[in-house]
Amino acid sequence: MSLEDAVKFMIENADISPIKIRKFVRGRGTGEIKSLLVFCQQNAGREPPKRNYGYIHQDLVNILGERLGFEITFGDYREGPDGFWNFKEVRLVVESKTSKHWLTVKQASDYVRENDASSGLIICPEFDEDHLKAAESYGNVRLLTTDGLCKLVELHEAGVLSTQQVVSILVPQETVLLDYFIDIIYKIRTKPEKEAEEVEEHPIVQLEPRRTRRRRPPPSNGRHLSLWPLPGGWKQFVPTLIKMLEVVKSESPTFDEMKKWGLRELGASDAYMTGSIRNVSYMGFLKIKGEVITLTEEGQELLETKNKDIILRSLIKNIWGVKEMLLWLREGALSMDELSKRFGRWQRMNQVTHRVDWLRALGVISKTGNRCALTREGIAILERLGVYRS
Repeated sequence: MSLEDAVKFMIENADISPIKIRKFVRGRGTGEIKSLLVFCQQNAGREPPKRNYGYIHQDLVNILGERLGFEITFGDYREGPDGFWNFKEVRLVVESKTSKHWLTVKQASDYVRENDASSGLIICPEFDEDHLKAAESYGNVRLLTTDGLCKLVELHEAGVLSTQQVVSILVPQETVLLDYFIDIIYKIRTKPEKEAEEVEEHPIVQLEPRRTRRRRPPPSNGRHLSLWPLPGGWKQFVPTLIKMLEVVKSESPTFDEMKKWGLRELGASDAYMTGSIRNVSYMGFLKIKGEVITLTEEGQELLETKNKDIILRSLIKNIWGVKEMLLWLREGALSMDELSKRFGRWQRMNQVTHRVDWLRALGVISKTGNRCALTREGIAILERLGVYRS
């Protein structure tokens, strides 16, 4: 059963329990959620059961907000704002609409004042000139298309934008239509991959100039210097990795076929999948020879056991900076900036973020605000693997 058919089944059988819907959606990739948004927009209506598509659309939008790093309060399906997105001192009132014909900018503006919010955010497939003028006149509401929201999530998941940078985009000063900014940033979406390739081939170009007097980076000892996220956000890294290995085992795809699978099943772009496939190879689970992709012994072991210890063991063995980070965090919690200074290798935060996210996905570290710390489970895993003894 396709995702669309599953949603249709829930709606036709009045099975729209918020808990069940949100659990169903959270396990999906961003590309799949994007397809579901379009499906809901095409089928929504004012009368039951079609209006239920609007309720699911509302949850989809809020879950994408979660993936941007916001703390989400889901709104009621039938009254009030559709959601609240919170990050530090910023509080956004969010309205989700399946069609521009059903949105009222004034209502969103009123919600901002009534809830003492920083700003309002209306998310809809498209807007017309009247909506732009209305938002400009009220001054406390911003507009974002669902396509723009999905692009923003992809940028955040790729490590191009932090949550703080996302907040800066969603509360702009000079325009009410946000897609202009996002389209500009979206064009640099492949830069992290290029940066990773440059680091791999020319590590010295990533060193800070001497005048910064940053600490000399530890030696790589033959380990890969680049690490890449997988589609779906850090919470989906492990499931996505397993899916990729299953496809390689069952279909023996070429590199190009693997990229097409990623676009079809994960909604990942060509460049994103290129980085993802290489990343799984760097981790030691895939062997790439020309266009042929096969599983390594470690990949076969992981696929058979689904043991996350194997992933951590491979990261420590094959990716520079993972073991170093774990040793530093053993001394106590560190901020992202402090970790970056200890690495002393990259001018941008991307590679630090990717390492943190992989270790979070494995349950080894936690991240509260901007600070990272080992979890109790993480300490036990590291002791079990003998990390601190080697």
